[in-house]
Parts: sequence; C-alpha cells; structure tokens
Amino acid sequence: MSLMFSGSAVLSMTNVPLRQAGLAGGVMNTAMELGPTVGLAVLMSVAATQGDVVRGYGWAFGAACLFYIVLALVAARSTRQGACAAIAHG
Repeated sequence: MSLMFSGSAVLSMTNVPLRQAGLAGGVMNTAMELGPTVGLAVLMSVAATQGDVVRGYGWAFGAACLFYIVLALVAARSTRQGACAAIAHG
C-alpha cells in the first residue's frame, strides 16, 4: 500500500504549477481519505443485500473484484494510448 500511496502522490503532483501545488496536494489527500471510506460504505451496502453474512461478504468481495478489473482495463487502455501518443510525437 505504501508504494501505491507514494506513487499516486508523485503522479498527482506531476506537471502542477508551483502556485497550485498546495491545492493539488489537498485534493490528493482528500481523495485518499474519502476513497476508502466511501468504498467501504458501498461494499457494506452490497454485503447487506444478502441475508447470510458469509454470502454477503462474498458478494462484496466479488463487487470489489469486478470494480478493480474494470479499473485495470481502463488504466491499461489509457497507458497504451499515452505511450502511442508519445511515440507518435517522437
């Protein structure tokens, strides 16, 4: 997790004008605090749709897995497009 947080901090501050660095850092920290909180609330809502606790957690983990797969596909596609654009511009 620490590698993910440090990498996202570097990426969120890349190409930010010096006068907006504080704003960008604040937005990044707010997103890092709200993201897990909202994610947990959503997953617990998914788990609560089932009457059995174990089955509910299974549904929640399945929903999280599906969400991460979709995010991985989006990231792979955007990375590939960015690499192709960099190569095209030489």
